[in-house]
Amino acid sequence: MACYKNRSPAPHVDLLLKYNSCMGEGKSDLWRIDNDGCMIRKSPFAPKEEVNQIAARHQQSQNPQQDSGRTPRQRVDMSVVREESAMRQVEIDKDRARKKAARAEQRRIREDEERTPEQWNAKLSQKDLENKMQESEINMQSGRIKSLQDQVKMLQDQLLEAKAIHAEDLQKADAKRSADMLRFAAENNQLLESTKRAKIDHSKSLEKAESDLSKSLQNDISGAGWEKVRRLFSKFGGLSRLTLFNDDWHAEHKEAAKRIWGYPSWKETKHYVEAYFPQSVYNVDTSYDPSKFCTFDKGGDVVLPTMTEFEQCLLARMFFRTFTEQEIVALIVDKSRRRIGQILEVWGPRWGNVGDDMCCIDITRDYIFKEVSDLNIHLGRPRLVNVDGKDAHIAQKRNDTTISKATFSSKNDDDCTRWLAFSTAGGLTFEKTPPVAARAGERALVRWWGSLGPENAPVQEWEDVAKNEPWKATDDVFWTALTDVLSAAEFDDMMKRIEDGDPLFDNGALDDGVLLTAQPTSLAREGLQNEDSGDDEPDEPSPPEDSEATNVEPTPEQTAAIESARRVFDVSAAWTMYNDMVQMKSVEKALRDSGDKKRPPVFTPQILEEQANKALRSGPNSSGKRKLCQLERHQRLHLLYEGGQLSKCLFSYFLLVEEPNRLKMLSWMGSELAASVPKPNLEDVPRIPLRLAKIPEDCSLGGDKGFTGIEKSLPNINHVDTPVQVQNSKTHRLSSEQIESDIPITTVRAPCETIFSRTGNEAILSEKIPYWLIRYLPMGQSLAHGEANIRAPLRYPGRNSIVGQDYW
Repeated sequence: MACYKNRSPAPHVDLLLKYNSCMGEGKSDLWRIDNDGCMIRKSPFAPKEEVNQIAARHQQSQNPQQDSGRTPRQRVDMSVVREESAMRQVEIDKDRARKKAARAEQRRIREDEERTPEQWNAKLSQKDLENKMQESEINMQSGRIKSLQDQVKMLQDQLLEAKAIHAEDLQKADAKRSADMLRFAAENNQLLESTKRAKIDHSKSLEKAESDLSKSLQNDISGAGWEKVRRLFSKFGGLSRLTLFNDDWHAEHKEAAKRIWGYPSWKETKHYVEAYFPQSVYNVDTSYDPSKFCTFDKGGDVVLPTMTEFEQCLLARMFFRTFTEQEIVALIVDKSRRRIGQILEVWGPRWGNVGDDMCCIDITRDYIFKEVSDLNIHLGRPRLVNVDGKDAHIAQKRNDTTISKATFSSKNDDDCTRWLAFSTAGGLTFEKTPPVAARAGERALVRWWGSLGPENAPVQEWEDVAKNEPWKATDDVFWTALTDVLSAAEFDDMMKRIEDGDPLFDNGALDDGVLLTAQPTSLAREGLQNEDSGDDEPDEPSPPEDSEATNVEPTPEQTAAIESARRVFDVSAAWTMYNDMVQMKSVEKALRDSGDKKRPPVFTPQILEEQANKALRSGPNSSGKRKLCQLERHQRLHLLYEGGQLSKCLFSYFLLVEEPNRLKMLSWMGSELAASVPKPNLEDVPRIPLRLAKIPEDCSLGGDKGFTGIEKSLPNINHVDTPVQVQNSKTHRLSSEQIESDIPITTVRAPCETIFSRTGNEAILSEKIPYWLIRYLPMGQSLAHGEANIRAPLRYPGRNSIVGQDYW
């Protein structure tokens, strides 16, 4: 049923129709007039009875209270209704077409009956004319078809002729190609034979030349033949012992020294090594070139000389700077990986001490005044030093959950090591903490590093230390947390000595000072069963069946310790663990009684506190001999800087400013490098504050928001300048005035980030540090910060500088 415009009642109240108020939205009034009724949705085409049924159901849904007593009818399937409607529409269309054709036929018959004879004659004449025209058209098309057929036949004849010619040409080309291939094969065979003869002759000539060269080299190792070989290596050779320490090779590869060791040139590399490790102490001869001292064995092969201290020194530096895999270094110098490990055991700590000497330095109020840049003065921070923290990603220790928790960094959501670096406005690092587990926060590191208070080094005890206790290479020991820990072999040897002769120390029950790092999951991996696993264990503690102490009854203290351990372990496992811990405590007590500094590999609060105190006391100010080594290194560098043999840098400016204080200390210690400076009185000897006490009292400490409120942790209660921090960053924001007030401190702190980017040039601190490399991490971290100081200033000294622009 269609929708009629004049249907009554009105469409918007008619229940058989649905008024769509959205149709026509946005149309003009003229469109609404022209499309009257289009805004009403049409009902489906169906018989009147079905439409009435649909309308009745719709009215019943609108007034359910009136139809509550009626029985609901079965719902009509609309898909069937639509299918039937479509079939009826097809029949209607066919009926309409038949009626239309019948009406057209009737109209034609009626027109024929109404025509007059004249109309019939005219129509026939027109038909005859049309027939003639069609006949002439047919004749013309027939002639055209015949012409096209003739053309097709002619083209077919031409195609057959062309195919015949092409086939003949192909036969001639194949014959020519076959002849050419035969001729080429013959010529190629002749060429191969001649090449083979030439190779044989060339190999013979090479063998003869090699034999002649070997004979000439055997006759004279320094002759012209060997010089040719050395020149060949210097021009085309790769990394090896013959090229790494060769002046000619570095002259051809000017950037090699900077890439391998981090110094501007090969010449400056040797000067730095001379200053760091004087030949009189370390037997390092920087003029040594192994290619000049080669020999020959009985077979005529070249034999390189024994590796010298100079080569070992630079190989260790290359390990920290470029190649952190010992196997790669071993391949370069044709040594075993074990040999490279032995070299690193000696030279790794020495380079670590060089880094400490270069970055743990004594700054003064005078130096800060002379180094400050004009930008800091303009921003109102003329006396400011900076602090910032750095996290380096490390590999996870998966078999010990306690260590994994200690190294987890919430800042990076990964296992990391963390340290602090203190620097001046120009980017000179003057103090740093050793790398620790990243669980320790930055404020905690400040509290630890400032816990010595305003303490000074005992310089009165260092008088004439150079004459009384001269520095030896064996004194160059770099302290790390592993320095005072027994190795597995040392621990076994100690236990054997205790069991063989010394009585077992009666330590009683273990107290809570022993920190167990094992967890139930890790014990299960080791084959130990948890009590909750369902195994029935005896209630009373007893030793394991296979134990040698089966007949020994545990003491009451041991029983109490085992009972407390049963919460995690079963009784057998607890007894084994308890015996291990008793051995640890026995070894520790024996070491303490003997005065040995080493401790067993067990974490106790006492041992951790000892390590923290040793870290505070270590470094250049740990003893008079250690301080003497640092100051003499500084003085040798200063002479090279001022002599123009080394490029000027921020550290050279520091050495220039602090030269009077350094010479006084060297004269007080009795060093030969003090030159003609008279020995000062004790009152005139410069004061050397320890750790964070070296920050002058009138200097502020600039840091990020993480260092807010650390004033009480600083020995001199320095003012801490940090950006403004809101109480809740989720609900509050900084005002424009607060943001503008943060610009000076954030601007002057920019060099901190650049310092850390410079330390990233060392391969040992780049990317994720593998677990086997962590033992070298403290040395590499010290070296990276020390070498960062021999770069250009991040901000050049301003109006208070003692040098001009031509100095740089």
